Amino acid sequence: MRWMVKLKLCLGYSRGNNSPSKTILLIFTAGLMLHLNWKFQPPDVSMSCKASCNVKDVLSCSPNGEIITKTSVRELGKPLTRKVFLTIGIPTVARTYKNKTESYLTATLNSLLTSNVSEDDLKNILIVVFLADTEESARAIVKKKLLENFSKYMEMNLIHVISAPPSFYPRLKGIPSTLGDGPDRMYWRSKQSMDYVFMFYYSHGLANYYLHLEDDVTTEPNTLSQIRKFIDQRGNVTWEVLNFSMWGFIGKLFHDENLRLLGRYLEKFYFEMPCDWLLYSYYASRGGKSMLKDKKNMYEKELFHHIGHQSSSLGT
Repeated sequence: MRWMVKLKLCLGYSRGNNSPSKTILLIFTAGLMLHLNWKFQPPDVSMSCKASCNVKDVLSCSPNGEIITKTSVRELGKPLTRKVFLTIGIPTVARTYKNKTESYLTATLNSLLTSNVSEDDLKNILIVVFLADTEESARAIVKKKLLENFSKYMEMNLIHVISAPPSFYPRLKGIPSTLGDGPDRMYWRSKQSMDYVFMFYYSHGLANYYLHLEDDVTTEPNTLSQIRKFIDQRGNVTWEVLNFSMWGFIGKLFHDENLRLLGRYLEKFYFEMPCDWLLYSYYASRGGKSMLKDKKNMYEKELFHHIGHQSSSLGT
């Protein structure tokens, strides 16, 4: 899609001199153009797959036709015996810069699991930790830490640990540049979008709702109870996203039934824009207003706070 280049030229977009109004116009104009190109794709489970495997266990079919199952990508955890209330997705990746590696995942999980959480809430959540590193050695380090620090919750089957096979991803290198980003930045943000797609596909069908977090946040006390209360307050009102944080993709809650639709949207446009911009355009394509201005679906306060000082973006 070369319309993005024309759009940037039209708006005079650059990272150094763009005004807030131009940036907002770019986001929503790009979202509109994506919407005009958006076609709902058929489910990615082939007829042959339906005949030969448990459809509920199918995650996706890879670009080369390989059937990827949830069982095959789950490294820790057991299949659920019932649908829970809430799945919480947390992608994690090594944050290495100048030979120094930082990790905030343990603090994030401790905050989620111990901040005045009731037993009933614990019994009705599933935390899905996605090991997004491409290096097996990095994934092994995280798995070891999880087993050392959260064995109790592992035994309760409250945590699933997953990783994606390389065959799941479309082309991530040598893709056309958009928004003036160089090859490294294009690779990082395109892979991040596909990482999120993978998490949506894995989590689909496991709970009534899905909440997306990052691996460097802490939570307010009683966060899970506050989330449940806000969902109840929305009652029978139609909504696409409930927003518990202003930051990017953090604290965004979706209906489980929409996870595959959202995943297919990100998968279709994975390299056109960063994943949070794609979320805004998806929201608009579903008949919503600006997600940042939709106050009725935004919680009254931030439930999640960044604690990370070292970014996962290109090791900076």
